Amino acid sequence: MTYKQEIQTLIGQFLKELYKRTGGNWHKECSFNAIRNDLHWEDERTSEVVEYLREQGLIQYAAMGQIQLSQAGVDACQPMQPEKTRAKIGF
Repeated sequence: MTYKQEIQTLIGQFLKELYKRTGGNWHKECSFNAIRNDLHWEDERTSEVVEYLREQGLIQYAAMGQIQLSQAGVDACQPMQPEKTRAKIGF
């Protein structure tokens, strides 16, 4: 696996876990440390992935140690989810 493939895998793992924890709701906050613990990652790896996702506009900081998916993040995660667990937008 190349470095680029490894990074893409890590990004996918993190986004999938964040989506699962928030139910695809971009208003719901989640602790990135809780995700780090569940994925058994080191602080440095988590910080790098979180910063990359923030720079790409897929997540945003919500509060101290809390992050949220952005609408773009929800859209990016939807194809990774089984149909029955995809976030539903109701008007």
